[in-house]
Amino acid sequence: MKRIHRFLTLSLTAALFLLAPLAGSITASADEPKTYQVKYDAGLGGWRSQCLPEWDASLGTGDLNYVLYNAQDGDNVVIDALDAPSLDITFTQALANITVKGSGSCIIVRCDQPLKDFYALQGAVVALNAETENAYVYDNSVCNLNKNVKNLNLIAATELGMNVAAPGSVESCTITDLYGNTTSIYNIPGGALLVESGVIKTDPQYYSTAPIPTPAPEAPAPAPSSSDSGAPLSPPTGESTSVLALLTGALFCLAAVLTLRRKRA
Repeated sequence: MKRIHRFLTLSLTAALFLLAPLAGSITASADEPKTYQVKYDAGLGGWRSQCLPEWDASLGTGDLNYVLYNAQDGDNVVIDALDAPSLDITFTQALANITVKGSGSCIIVRCDQPLKDFYALQGAVVALNAETENAYVYDNSVCNLNKNVKNLNLIAATELGMNVAAPGSVESCTITDLYGNTTSIYNIPGGALLVESGVIKTDPQYYSTAPIPTPAPEAPAPAPSSSDSGAPLSPPTGESTSVLALLTGALFCLAAVLTLRRKRA
């Protein structure tokens, strides 16, 4: 009886030990993304950064290394370049969002990993070197898209005057004027897209006016049955399955230990 009691106690301890790192990983995955602000400070004579939803001049700042070393995958960066000198900045993280506000000179943004969303707000002058899923260029911004963009949106919030060139390919480009009217072109190869003062200047031979349908994915091949392989099929695996199995085992061991203790009492 003592051996059984000891075995169940050790089994419970092992199960709880294995559950600890899994629970920690689930908690970590729920962390919210951070937003980093980048702004030129003439008083300090350089570019400064903060980790805040909005820039706060009353708080301390770090240099550019602060954002470059601390930003994580999925974080957001806002570059306020109003009345600022040029900036050439490279991010190694897979950022979710980069926003560039109006600038006095060109801001060069480089991303080593794909970027989900990019915004060039009114007055911005930007050269973007990143594979981008969604790019939004507003008003009178000037933007050079040096790598491929899936969805390019040119939006007139106050004026239709953006200038955009794309050495990279663009899957779709939609222009929205001040009245909400839209014009879309599709499948533009690298080096062909040109928009001047909100007007498409691309040669029509280099784009289509309707998206090319994406072929439906082929159905996956059926998994072999147990009779085909001579062995039963393995159950699906995953973190949730592992946690459930360990938790069930831990509860079983705990119940057994408590039962033995009652019997001994």
